[in-house]
Amino acid sequence: MPHATRRRLVAILVLAGTATLPASTTLAQWKRDPLLNLGISTAGSDQNQAKVLPAADGSTVVVWLDGIATGWDTRLQRLDERGVAQYPGNGVLVADTAFSSTQDYGAALDAAGNALIAYRDDGNSGSPVQIRVQKVAPGGALLWGSGIQVSTVAGGNAPQCCASDDGGVIVAWSTATGAAAVQKVDADGVAQWAAGGVIDAPGAGLYFVCGVAPDGAGGAIVTYHHQTGGFSSPRHLKAQRFSAGDGAKLWNAGAPVVIFDGGSLQLGAFPALVSDGSGGIVTAWYSTAGTRNAYVQRLDANGTAYFAANGATVAVDVPGRIRISAAAAFDPASGETFMIAKESDATPQGNYSLIAQRFDAGGTRLWGATGAPVLAPGADQPGFDQVQSIGGGSAVCAWYNGGFNMQNVFALRLGPDGFSVWTSGIRTVSSVMSGKARLASAITATNGSLILAWADNRNDGNDIYGQRVNMDGSLGIQGDVNQDGQVNFADVLEVLGAWGRCPDPLVFCDGDLDGNGTVEFGDLLIVLGNWD
Repeated sequence: MPHATRRRLVAILVLAGTATLPASTTLAQWKRDPLLNLGISTAGSDQNQAKVLPAADGSTVVVWLDGIATGWDTRLQRLDERGVAQYPGNGVLVADTAFSSTQDYGAALDAAGNALIAYRDDGNSGSPVQIRVQKVAPGGALLWGSGIQVSTVAGGNAPQCCASDDGGVIVAWSTATGAAAVQKVDADGVAQWAAGGVIDAPGAGLYFVCGVAPDGAGGAIVTYHHQTGGFSSPRHLKAQRFSAGDGAKLWNAGAPVVIFDGGSLQLGAFPALVSDGSGGIVTAWYSTAGTRNAYVQRLDANGTAYFAANGATVAVDVPGRIRISAAAAFDPASGETFMIAKESDATPQGNYSLIAQRFDAGGTRLWGATGAPVLAPGADQPGFDQVQSIGGGSAVCAWYNGGFNMQNVFALRLGPDGFSVWTSGIRTVSSVMSGKARLASAITATNGSLILAWADNRNDGNDIYGQRVNMDGSLGIQGDVNQDGQVNFADVLEVLGAWGRCPDPLVFCDGDLDGNGTVEFGDLLIVLGNWD
C-alpha cells in the first residue's frame, strides 16, 4: 500500500472515533441494497417502456411512457452520477397525448447533451396522428415548443431517431401505407429534406422501421423489418443509408441492402441497431424459420457486410435447442462485437438459459462454438436480456427472471475468456419480488458503470425503477456503505462495525463493498478511494 494511503487510513480511523458525523441526505440516489432500487418515476397509474441514454458529463437521461391522466404521455428525467433527479416531480412532460395504448418511440442525445425524442402525436384529442420530434435542453426546457412535425400524412407509427453528426436529428417512421419515411431536422428545428420525409417503399409487402444510427457524415442508416408479402410471408431484415444533404438513398442503387433473408424474423420483432462509431452499424436478430438460431451482422459505411451473408450465429446449432432472442453491443476500440441470446428446448419450449458470444472483427467466435454460459437452464424464461461492451474484451450482461409477478433483475460481467469476473458470479440487481418489464441498459460515459431501468409493479400498475451496477460487481455509489449519498467517516464506521461478517456473498451485506463475502481491509480501501 502506498505510504500516503496508509497515513490517510490511520488518520481517518483516529478521527472517526471523535468526529461528528454529517446528517444523512434525504435525496434519492443509487442504492447499494438490491431491495432499495431507485424509483425514477413512481407516480400513479402506469409507466413503461423506459429508455436509458448516457450523457457525456456522467449523467443519465431516462425516458418513458406515462399512462397517467388522459392517455400515454412521453416523459423524461435526468439523473446525475449519484442518481439524484435533476427535474422536479415526475420529470419533464415531452408530449401530452390521448393514446389508450403504446407504440415504440425514438430517443437519443446530441453532442451538447440535449435529449431528442421522436413520438406519435394526436394533440391530446384523438386528432389524426402525426410524427413529431422534440429537443429537451439539459436544464429541462423544451427547445422546440410543441415539437417539430416531420410527417405530412396522418397515421405514422413507431418513430425512431438519432442525433446527426452535424448537430441535427434524423427521424424515421413507418407510414400507414407500409413504407418507411425519413426526415432530417437541423439544430434550429428546420426540416431539411422533402416535405413529409424521403419515402422508401417496398416493391411488395410492408416496411417497419427498426432503428436509426448516424452514418458519420451528417446522414443516417435506417433498418427495416420487411414483411415480404401477406401476413404469413417471410420477414427479412434490410438497411438503407440516407445522405446528409437531401436524403438520397446511397446504397445498392437506391434499393435497401439485405442483412438477412435466410429465414424469417419473428412477427413483431424489430431488431435494435447500434452505431459502430465508423459510419456503420451492428444489429442482432433471431430466425423463426428452419433451424432457429440468433444472428448478428455488422455493415460498414458502404453497406458491405463484415460477417458472412445472413450474419454470424451466436453458437453452432445444438440438437433439440433453439435461440429465441438476440441483442448485440460493439467495442469501437477493438472492432469486436458482443452478443447475448436466450436458448430453449425446441419442442416444447422450456428449460431456458442464456449464452453470450464475442466476435472478432471478421465474425469469428472467440468464446467457443457454443458460447459462454450466462444463465444455467431453468424453468423460468429470462426477459429482455441485455449486453454492453466495457472494453478490453469484456462485457456485462443483464436480464430479469422469475415466475409471474415474482421476478428479479440480475447482472453478470464476463472477462475476455468468457468467464465471470465477479467472485460471486451472477449479482442480484433487484431482489424485490414483483413483475418486471422492458429492461433497458447503457454504460455511463465517465465511470463506466452499467445503468439499468425497467418497469416494475411493486407498488401499482407499473413504475420505472433503476439501478447502477459498478464494474466491480457492487451496486449504487461505490464506498457509500450506509447509502446516504456521501462517502465519509460514517462509512468507515460501518465497515468497522461489520468487520469479518458476511459469509454469503450472494446476500446483500453492509460493508462488503468488493463482494468477496467478508468485510475486511479491501472494503476500507474502497471507501478511501471514493471519499467525498
